[in-house]
Amino acid sequence: MDWLLEDAKGWENLTDGAPAADEDGRAASPPKLRKSVLPWAIPLGVSGFGLLLLGIFSSIFPAEYMVASTVIAGNQEPADRIYRGLAGFLKCNNLEWLFRLCLVIAIGSLLAGLWQKGVMKRFEDAVDHKLDELGEKNRDASA
Repeated sequence: MDWLLEDAKGWENLTDGAPAADEDGRAASPPKLRKSVLPWAIPLGVSGFGLLLLGIFSSIFPAEYMVASTVIAGNQEPADRIYRGLAGFLKCNNLEWLFRLCLVIAIGSLLAGLWQKGVMKRFEDAVDHKLDELGEKNRDASA
């Protein structure tokens, strides 16, 4: 533990990605990557949380929604269609619109994030790096 107390290590120079202070002592602005991720990550998180809540509520408050033709007294015909689980909960509480809205926002945000230049660039760089490593391993194995 004594090595933590030594000043000669230069620990003050290591930032671990934390924003450095300016001349005025204010924290530096967040990286541009963070600014470019927020416009799609926040809607994705909120819509994902909405979908999670709908799923939880559908299991806590089970519902069954039946669609049937007119039943004549004495004639017991089975229902044409029965909705149970999440679909039954959404139909009984008229929340299908909220489910669809959350789903569309989640898919749109995810696609926006995937097609974003910075994210795609990092993905391509990671794939190129991995392919280079595999190529080196193959060269070493054949030698």
